[in-house]
Amino acid sequence: MSTKETLSLELDRLLGLVEEAAAMEESAPVPDAGKPADGKSRTGTAARAGSSGVVKPPSDAIAAELESAARVSSARSLRDAPEIEAFRRELVEGLIRADTANRLLRLLNEVVTRLLR
Repeated sequence: MSTKETLSLELDRLLGLVEEAAAMEESAPVPDAGKPADGKSRTGTAARAGSSGVVKPPSDAIAAELESAARVSSARSLRDAPEIEAFRRELVEGLIRADTANRLLRLLNEVVTRLLR
């Protein structure tokens, strides 16, 4: 097996680890930042009564964020990302030195394994 093939396999292995970590992160429940465990809005405790007697929540940036919809993020596979394909293509074509790619993959491996701990 050539060095380039070995590096390509290592890149695939690392991308698989990243995808596993992303899948674990997506499946983990994330509590709503605007609502405590009892389901009540946090802004209700700091609400003030206006002149009409209607309770108004405070109008600051924190209150606006707490009242806004929950944020959603999505993970996407790096395996098919254009940057990874360009890296793989340039590695195979010899535009990237094998030792440089090997150092990059070792660094990426160290970062991924630390994130998964």
